[in-house]
Parts: sequence; structure tokens; C-alpha cells
Amino acid sequence: MTRHARRQTTGRRLGHGDHLREVDARRTNTLRGFADVLLTQTYLRIRDVAVHEKDGRRWAQLPGRPMIDRDGVAIRDDQGKTKYATILQFETREASDDFSRATIAAVLAQFPEALDGDDHT
Repeated sequence: MTRHARRQTTGRRLGHGDHLREVDARRTNTLRGFADVLLTQTYLRIRDVAVHEKDGRRWAQLPGRPMIDRDGVAIRDDQGKTKYATILQFETREASDDFSRATIAAVLAQFPEALDGDDHT
């Protein structure tokens, strides 16, 4: 897979009536793509759920907002990476882990090459 985005639409169920609506595959460092998830119980659609992979570990991360300083410039960490503020958060670690596992399982079922393990950074 290349670093360029490939978007695929699906109706794959995550669990409890939730759906993986779309996958936008891309590779940059640990990032493997973005998922569009619909939580049907609350009718909440979460766009740009980041899907990551590193050292055989996979996880889904809720979207964040870049932190901006007073001059409108993105705040960066010591490695020069943009820092992000939390905008969505599960009440418990268990709920977060369940969401992550369900998202990864749905991505693997619908778009397995997004997590093929190759290191194309």
C-alpha cells in the first residue's frame, strides 16, 4: 500500500449496532488510516478515527484538535510533532478499549491491507 489515501465505503458492523462507514487508508509513521464510525445507539457519527499499528499492536484513537498558540501557530512537542487536545473521551478505559478492538476488527474484516504489517513509512 502506498502513502496515498484510498477511500472505501462499507456498512460493516462494529458491535451493539454500530457501523464502520468508511476507511481512508494511508501510511505515515504508526498511522494506517482513518475510519468513519457510526454509533447507532446515539446517532453519533465520528469521522477521522485514527487507526494505528506499531510493533504488532493495533489501536483506534478518537479524533483530537490541534493545540494552537495565541498567534494561531500549532504547538509542537520536543520532536516537532503537533500536540493535540482531547475533544471526545470515553468514560472508562474498558469502553475505550472495547471501541478500539471493535474498530480494528471491522477494519480488518473490510479492509485488511490497511493493517498488513508492512512498514511503508
